[in-house]
Amino acid sequence: MYKAILTVILLSIPFVSNASVHTCPALAAEGFTDAQVSVMYRSFQVGKQKDMSYSLAAIAWKESSAGKYMINLQDPSAGAFHVTMMNALAYLKWDNTNFNRNRAAQLLIEDFKLSAEFAMINLQFWKDLHGDNWFRIWQSYNAGHNYSNGTDYANDIVTKIQKIKLCNWG
Repeated sequence: MYKAILTVILLSIPFVSNASVHTCPALAAEGFTDAQVSVMYRSFQVGKQKDMSYSLAAIAWKESSAGKYMINLQDPSAGAFHVTMMNALAYLKWDNTNFNRNRAAQLLIEDFKLSAEFAMINLQFWKDLHGDNWFRIWQSYNAGHNYSNGTDYANDIVTKIQKIKLCNWG
């Protein structure tokens, strides 16, 4: 019994100590809950592996209100980064069927890391096409090859990145 209690206490210490890392007055001022700030922080951390930290955090904010709205039936897209079903099916190498679209949506909602990985694959595709022109990359993340339709989106990402930088997560 004593060992079980000690184990629970020891396992909870890293969680408690990381809680303060997720705080960000700039995001709190935007009205985000701790859970939403945590989604942006996790996005930032996952994005580090491909130098996409700020982009991924800002996209999570823009696309799902940092995990609050995880599905869009109009696109359709799902997950914190609203990866489209067509892209998810292609990345998963699944046939385009109603059942597989539902399965993909469920995966994107439940598996944050998979959703982030797919978002980074998409960003990398546009980066390979547009070089280091991140504004054009964000336009294309939203509007595909018709990137001029994504100008407002990219401007919003720029604004969100400026606010996320105030968190000093880097």
